[in-house]
Amino acid sequence: MVSSLQWSRVVPAVSMKAWSTAGKRSVEGPNASSPALGIRKKACLAVGAVMMPKHVGIIMDGSGRWAQNRNLPIRDGHRASSQNLTGLISSCCELGINTLTIFTFSKDNWKRSQMEVDILMRVFEDYIQTHLMQLVARYDIQFAAIGNKSILPKSLQNTISWAEEISKGNKGMNVVMAVSYSGRDDVVEATKNIATKVELGIIRVTDIDEIMFEQELMTNILEFPNPDLLIRTSVQGEALW
Repeated sequence: MVSSLQWSRVVPAVSMKAWSTAGKRSVEGPNASSPALGIRKKACLAVGAVMMPKHVGIIMDGSGRWAQNRNLPIRDGHRASSQNLTGLISSCCELGINTLTIFTFSKDNWKRSQMEVDILMRVFEDYIQTHLMQLVARYDIQFAAIGNKSILPKSLQNTISWAEEISKGNKGMNVVMAVSYSGRDDVVEATKNIATKVELGIIRVTDIDEIMFEQELMTNILEFPNPDLLIRTSVQGEALW
């Protein structure tokens, strides 16, 4: 699994708008209809299908800076970010991605101002109820959320449960929203669960292996729990990722 730090060194600023439309671009110019070009295009598509990641993770970042650079309210940045997310989800569905995990709100984000946290909670709830549900209907998406959902506003908890129930059993792409999620906390809780089973005599220490540990993680709800590609978005020029 490639860490976000490793990818930030390779790709310091990713323009997700360009990435999300890559699969839709057409070839233009005087040689657009040549047989040789057609063969090359088919070859590129075949190679792309083989190399296409099964699980893409997106760490949403840069919305606040994008708004500040334009002297706009922070809420405008978060709403613009959610609009871009719709195009990204659509493109991932059309490209045949199996799973898209969106890291929207980490445990550390609770340290932000109460005003910004309230804005984010409303943006998440509105997005799930409207744009995401339209995508669920269009692409047969199965939606799930991971994280400490018990500390989210009750209305957002209800919206998440409602969306999970509606999309349960769908056969399209998996869209996972990581909200109030901490990878470190996930590992700690998995360790505690395994330690408790050892203490109760359910398992032996020698039974513990990578597979058992993975089964205790929140991400175990997925067929492909580990992202093949993890991208931390940013602000590039005038574009919001």
